[in-house]
Amino acid sequence: MKIISITTKYGPITLEDDDNTPKEKMAENLSMLMKATNITILKTSNSAAVIRPSLVSGIIVYEDTEIPTSKNTPKVETPNEPKELEQNVEDPPNEEIDIIKDME
Repeated sequence: MKIISITTKYGPITLEDDDNTPKEKMAENLSMLMKATNITILKTSNSAAVIRPSLVSGIIVYEDTEIPTSKNTPKVETPNEPKELEQNVEDPPNEEIDIIKDME
């Protein structure tokens, strides 16, 4: 079994495939995904994924028995947490306000 790990801007996508195609040939075929300009559906024998190629930064194909290491697995950067929006709150004017204490 082969594992296909697709590194995207928002995190990795991992797919499994039971195809007997050599991993080198599979990686070559998957490189076409990187050249695509439209959203692509990647189907394997066990799963499928809808992928936006512009967000893909790398693809790794390895045998199930291989263990990914830092040498063959790209570093995945998580997107920055959204910063809190600053509110433009103005100080209240220093005017006197009439307060009604008794109503008759």
